[in-house]
Amino acid sequence: MKQPTPEPKRSRLAWLKEKADKRLLKLLLWQLVTAIITGLIVWRVFVWYQTNTIVFHSPIKIEWFAPIRLVNRLDYHQEVETTKTLAEIKEKALYNYQHPETLPKCDSSSMQQIDPQKFWDIIWDHESTSGKNNTVGSLAWKCEQKGGWNEIGYSPSTGFCFHSKEEAQLFIPFYVSKNGYGKTLNELLCFYNTGTYSISCPYSDNNLSLAN
Repeated sequence: MKQPTPEPKRSRLAWLKEKADKRLLKLLLWQLVTAIITGLIVWRVFVWYQTNTIVFHSPIKIEWFAPIRLVNRLDYHQEVETTKTLAEIKEKALYNYQHPETLPKCDSSSMQQIDPQKFWDIIWDHESTSGKNNTVGSLAWKCEQKGGWNEIGYSPSTGFCFHSKEEAQLFIPFYVSKNGYGKTLNELLCFYNTGTYSISCPYSDNNLSLAN
């Protein structure tokens, strides 16, 4: 019987070449998979960054306070109440922003008589010419140096500063609602300047040289 012809043995060079080709194929596949995964990660980061950002905070915040401060008891009480009120206003503003709803219609007779915006415009003009006259040493200037804001002359005896103009704009409607109910605009302006309700006064009459 005729014996089958044995297959020729592969040379070592051919075996090494085949093994190198397999390694190269595995390497190419691995690089392809890595490139796809990296591309997906970069794309996800890009999409996230379109609607988000990163805010860095200083790990240490240093603030300087006087160890002792002598203030009028009434002024101090007003300062504490103002700080508390601003915190409540911020919470309500944030809640209303997160939970918007249609406000019920109100009877015009029960609406606020004094327009907070008009009151704001007057006191801002009286106290700092609407932010154009922040002279050195004034309350507006002092607050600006501290990184705060008070161009409306609120509580000058305590040196009170709002954190921002926006915070003051949130506070004034509350102030008008609390102190101006049943009062005229002139009476509230006099109260704002002197702490006493009057039918008229130099502040309400725009006679600022005689006002407090």
